[in-house]
Formats: sequence, C-alpha cells, structure tokens
Amino acid sequence: MGPNHRVAFHGCALPKHCSFSTPLGNIPLDTGAIEQLVNNPNCHYNNHAHAEEHSLEVQLPFLQRCLSDFELIPLLTGTVDAIDVAHLIEPYWEDTTLLVISSDLSHFHPYKECNDIDTRSCHKIEAGTPLTSKEACGYLGINAANALIKQQRCQLQRLSRANSGDSPHGDKNRVVGYVSYAISR
Repeated sequence: MGPNHRVAFHGCALPKHCSFSTPLGNIPLDTGAIEQLVNNPNCHYNNHAHAEEHSLEVQLPFLQRCLSDFELIPLLTGTVDAIDVAHLIEPYWEDTTLLVISSDLSHFHPYKECNDIDTRSCHKIEAGTPLTSKEACGYLGINAANALIKQQRCQLQRLSRANSGDSPHGDKNRVVGYVSYAISR
C-alpha cells in the first residue's frame, strides 16, 4: 500500500492488470483479491493512477529478492479515511501475508529540522497516534496499519531510521526522512 503522488482520486486505486514488471521479472497480481476489493465502494480500478506512481514500485525489487514466490495486491490511497482502508485490508492480512506500507517521513527540510519532525512522527507511530500528511506522505497507510495493529494486539518494532542527509553525498539542506518497522503477532 502506498500514497498516490500524481493523480487525484477518491478512495483506493487498484490496477486492472495481471502483473507488474520490474527489471528482475514479472510479479503476478492477486487478481481474485483485486476483483473482490473493487466491489467495495472505497475501491476502484484506476490504471492511470498506477501508471507513473513510484511509491509501490520502489518496493518491488526488494520483495523479489527476499521472497521466492508471491502475488501482489498493489493498493494506492487517494482521498479516503484510514479506518476505511483498515477495513479493506483486514480480510487479507493473515499469517502468510506480508503487509508493506510505503511512505517517506518529512520532505525537504534542513537536516536538524527533519530529524526533529521525524522523531516526533516516530513517537506518534509507536504510540498509535494518527499522522498527518505533513508528517508522512503515506500517512493513510500508516494510520490504517496502526488501527489493525491495535485491534489485533500486534507488536510494532522499529528496525531503522535515517534520512537522505545521512548518505555519504547527502544534501543536508533538503532531506527526506525514512523509517522501517516490523509488525509481529
């Protein structure tokens, strides 16, 4: 699940395709699950929203390297309530399902300001407090996952946090923040 950056729409967008392609090969889509999801009033087919969106696609090579065989349900969030998104994904979140929420944290602040904002955002994520669009572009997915984490009494563990200014040639004047978490039952 990831935010939409280029095309405005209401609800959640799913592609009407059978696979996504990366330089590492094709990834089959779970077309059965996608057909079920588009029956929900908060979901619809929208190939245009997926055409140039990067939030999901940047995750795919990592998944291809780490998972031997999987099907994908690529869900983009538009204007929708996080609780509605949580209800959408809940039936598909099982022990054999890997839920990936793609999001950056703060965008284009100076290094220290980015660290301050992202520290507060991480505390909110870990407390289950909803984020806003100013704290993370994928705030809807994060908030939906946090609602499910609370409901299903799962544990959230921070794995790593950094920003683009931490890289060897990173610009410290305009940085983007990142964090990764693992969810366990």
